[in-house]
Amino acid sequence: MIVKIEEGTISIQPDEIDTKFIAKNKVLIFGLVVPFFIMLCILWYKENARLTTVEKTFIVVVLLTQICTLYTCLVKWNKKILLLSHYIFILAIPFVLLCIMNKWLNLYYLGVVLVTIGVWIVYDKCVFDTINMEVIWNSTSYKFKNDWMWQITLVLFVLYGIKVAKINS
Repeated sequence: MIVKIEEGTISIQPDEIDTKFIAKNKVLIFGLVVPFFIMLCILWYKENARLTTVEKTFIVVVLLTQICTLYTCLVKWNKKILLLSHYIFILAIPFVLLCIMNKWLNLYYLGVVLVTIGVWIVYDKCVFDTINMEVIWNSTSYKFKNDWMWQITLVLFVLYGIKVAKINS
């Protein structure tokens, strides 16, 4: 995705996605999304009385993005829906870290981060191919490259581990 900010206007251009890579990995995508979907539904059911309104709303958004991901990858291809789902997923990880205090929801996202690291180790990239982010501000380009994602993900893993340990104590 390219976010262009120039002279007071903002424009967004989606990435080109290698649809062959996604088509080849449909079983993997299904195998990653469905178990996390089921776990989140179980978490909602078991923890419903203890969840705040923000946490419940957050879970609904995550479940909807997972449904959209499965739909666009398995049923009817839509690059914009996939990109939106992917970027909501990316924003959800620090949101949980900063705003969610439910122990089980934090453990769920710690698992998500661990699986993300595992996928990157095996495929050397995101399962949704090379979805990148670039911000162009007054003709200067700032790219968030895939090799930066390793460091960011590892830092998030450590922070989640600390937060989960703190919540459990």
